[in-house]
Amino acid sequence: MTEGCAPYRQRATILAQLPSLLSELGVPLAPAFKGTGISPDDLVPGAYVPYAGMLAVLDRAAEVSEREDLGILLARRQSLAALGPAGQVMRHARTLGEALNDYCQFQIWNSTGAAAYIYRTPHDFAFGYGIYDPAGGNAKQIHDLAIA
Repeated sequence: MTEGCAPYRQRATILAQLPSLLSELGVPLAPAFKGTGISPDDLVPGAYVPYAGMLAVLDRAAEVSEREDLGILLARRQSLAALGPAGQVMRHARTLGEALNDYCQFQIWNSTGAAAYIYRTPHDFAFGYGIYDPAGGNAKQIHDLAIA
């Protein structure tokens, strides 16, 4: 994928563990990637894929695997390395609130199709993830993946 092929992009490493997860679930890759503009070969460190394609892959993979919890299953396989610069900074946070704030500050390096945000109340932190790519209106799996 080239950077100029889509107005909204996503760091590909968020999907890097998807092929092995689908394989373990006994699900062929082709149906999950068909028509999304993304192939398993695109899921390499440092690469970006179209944000709408990433959403489509996640939702199609959940559909063909018949796993409504696919976003959570995929998230369990992630490490901070999947978050690129955000993960590197988060690794040095002293508290969860500080780590979430760091993630929000660096999220633009991971995705130009959505934003993570944090709102601090007197006693808590509220963390959220909002999609502003118009193609993301019906996305289901990304929220579980982002929060996890």
